[in-house]
Formats: sequence, C-alpha cells, structure tokens
Amino acid sequence: MPAKKKQKSFTIVDLLNSIETEALDKGSYNIPREGLFRCTLRAAFVRAYQFAAYCSRIEDDKADEGCFFMASALRGTCEDLIVLKFIRQLPRKLRDEVIEIEMSLAVNKAVLEQTKFFGKERPFQPVLSGKENNSFVRAQRARLHQIGATSGLWETKNRLPPVEQMASMLKMKEMYDYFYRVTSDVVHFNPRISLRHGWGSDPKRGKFSTANFALYYLKFCQIYSVLLFTRLARTFAVDLNLSKSFRAGLTATKKTLESEMCWPEAVTFDEMNQKPPSIILALLARVMWDDPKERRKWKRGMAKARRSGTPTPPKLPAPPEPPPF
Repeated sequence: MPAKKKQKSFTIVDLLNSIETEALDKGSYNIPREGLFRCTLRAAFVRAYQFAAYCSRIEDDKADEGCFFMASALRGTCEDLIVLKFIRQLPRKLRDEVIEIEMSLAVNKAVLEQTKFFGKERPFQPVLSGKENNSFVRAQRARLHQIGATSGLWETKNRLPPVEQMASMLKMKEMYDYFYRVTSDVVHFNPRISLRHGWGSDPKRGKFSTANFALYYLKFCQIYSVLLFTRLARTFAVDLNLSKSFRAGLTATKKTLESEMCWPEAVTFDEMNQKPPSIILALLARVMWDDPKERRKWKRGMAKARRSGTPTPPKLPAPPEPPPF
C-alpha cells in the first residue's frame, strides 16, 4: 500500500500571496456601469486585503512602535463590512443613492470643519472652503429618512442608523463591540492603554514606550485584519464575482486562522500581572472545541446562557485572583 503523500502546509502569508493578483484586480472600477455602492465595495475590499497582507508580511523581529498606531485601521474594515452588508439589503438603485447622500453629507461637513480650522490656525493658506447650506443638508437627510421608512430597514430620523444598531440588526454586535472597544482604546483618551506601555523589572518603575507592546499589536493586527478581510470577502463573494480558486484560498486562510491556538485578547494576563491558565487546560478546551459533538453542546450551552442574559464560557478552572489595587 503506497504511503500517503504528506500535504504541504501553508502560512497565512502564503495564502494571501496566492490570491493577491485577483484581490488587486477587483480594484478596477467603472462608476457609470457599476454604480457607487459596488465601487465603494471594491475600494473597501482592496483596502481590507492590502491591510491584511501588509500586517502579515511584517516579521516578528521587525515589530516596532508603528504596530500600535496601525491597530486603529481595524475599526475601518469592521465598519465597512457592517455598513455595506446593511445597505446591500436595499434595491440596487437605492443602495447607490444612499452612498451618494452619505458621501455628499461627509464632504459638506469636512469642508465646513476645514474652513473653520484653517480660518483660525492658517488663514493665509488657500483651502477649499464653504458656508453652511442648511437647505441642502435638510433635503439630503429627509431623503435618507424617506428611504428608511419605505424600505422598513431603519427608523432613525434623517440619518442612517448608527453602526452599532446596524450590527445588532445583522447579528454582528459581538464583533462590532469588540473591535469598537479595542480601537477606541487606541484612538481615544484611555489611561489604561497609556499606562500599559510602561515596562520594567519593577512594576512601579520603568519606561514608557509604544514599542513595549509592539509584538502584541503586531499579532493583534495580523490575526484580526485577516479575520475581517475573510469575513468581508466571503460576505460579498457573489457581488465581487470572486473565482472558485479565490474562494478556496479564503477557506484555507480561514482554517489556518482558526488553527491558531490563541488569538490576541483586549486585556492580557501579562498586563494584569496574572499567571495565564495552564497550557494543558487551554489545549483541553481546544480539543473539546474541535470535536463536532462537543462543539454543538458547547454552542447550545452558550446560546442558552445568552437567552438568560448571563453568557458564560464553558466550565474550566477559575483564573487566578486579580491583583489588589
């Protein structure tokens, strides 16, 4: 009996490289033929791919302070996925109209804010300026309200619903909340994030630098940029007319991502000065999850807990007590 040929294992970088040509080709657009929604989708898709590929190609020993600053880009990909999926529920003509309204309102607002900023800080610099046009804004917002009312997709007055509400309606709230929290921590005032960058042999004395968590943020961006890209690509595979081989590459990438033992967490054991659970317990939990029968039981238990309003993880030994503050 001939020996089974050993399957070659591919890294995420290999898999992303294998679909790069088609991914970038999807950036070719024709606005008159495709409309604004489809072209916005193309732009979001290419940007999500390029961010995932960029992060994945950075080697661990090249991680630096830039990894912290690029983490905020995950928020954009997450919101692209949610908002485009939400708007796609409309008929094609209305999708394009909603994108056009959102774009015109965004440009109007940016020009007004730019006018005020440069008027105060650099009045000598020629910039594109504008004045308040309340009738234009009211008309655009009224049309958004009308589209929401007639389609039944939203009830918010004179605007699209907030992304959080869209996520809830699409059953994506957990994903949105997680990335909203993590990226907000990076771009908003947050003393926890500022202070976690202090590191040294003595917990009370050390040196602050964004480079102290460089490898953490690199791994965070690598894992979650790929997760969000594959979700976006799988969601819009038909809209983008992705080839069979491309979809196979997505499936392989998804499996490789899921095979990772640990995904980066928003709050780590290290920063809380806690010892992580035993690797043996983590492996045991993973084995349970990989078993289809155990996974079904696990999911049923989690669904039941969510319905009761008290979601809980599977039964595992309790983590160490938090340090006293």
